[in-house]
Amino acid sequence: MSILVKATVVFLFILGVFSCRKPFAPAVTTADPGYLVVEGVINSGSDSTIIKISRTVPLYSKDRRPETGARVTVESDQNGRYPLTETAKGTYVAVNLNLATTGKYRLHIFTAANNEYVSDYVENKITPPIDSISYKVLNAGVQFYVNTHDASNSTKYYRWEYGEAWTYYSPFQSLIIYKDGGIAGRSLDSNVNYCYKFAVPDNNIFVSSSDKLEQDVIYKYPLGYTAGTSWKFQSEYGLTVKQYALTPDAYKYWQLLKKNTEQLGSIF
Repeated sequence: MSILVKATVVFLFILGVFSCRKPFAPAVTTADPGYLVVEGVINSGSDSTIIKISRTVPLYSKDRRPETGARVTVESDQNGRYPLTETAKGTYVAVNLNLATTGKYRLHIFTAANNEYVSDYVENKITPPIDSISYKVLNAGVQFYVNTHDASNSTKYYRWEYGEAWTYYSPFQSLIIYKDGGIAGRSLDSNVNYCYKFAVPDNNIFVSSSDKLEQDVIYKYPLGYTAGTSWKFQSEYGLTVKQYALTPDAYKYWQLLKKNTEQLGSIF
């Protein structure tokens, strides 16, 4: 009798699991408010400041709406003005701003329709250098880490971006090459079946804080993970990491964005 009861319970459970699977289509508005989206970092040093401006699109749209023809300026609380130039549709760039470390700065935008947007003034945070990038073989793959510190204990909040570069080989050899505007035969001693690839991982936000620690030290913060079977390790592999110092408000923003984009959602 007990065997029959257990078998019946298991069968009913499996039946229940599969019977409640059905498509879920959330009610999403089709309205297009066209909100302005501003992405970028004001770089106070010699590196480029790149600001991307676009408009929101409906959820199911595959279009991209860059905001062109805008006037974009970095302004200081000491009346300094630093204009950016549109180098591509919706992309505004300035190089070598070399801003004073003691000032506060904001972004001032006039759209082509002459609508005005102004951010708050924010202190100029000087980013300390990265101490080192380390790695560890983990779960048949490679886990990368970043290490940094600020001896003055004034940074506290950090964000990182990283990109990967690797060499890969085509399994086929070409017998001809394009040279001097025409097709030519390939010499047997030339190697034309290898290429280089650079990529930035999508949908990953890397932020950390030492605010609860006695010293401003970040040790072995985990960045990307690459499986050992990946063809990225076929020949040569490199990792580039950028580090940003954040204000407390910026850190809260990136933490919230990370939670909303990476940590929400489950089967229920």
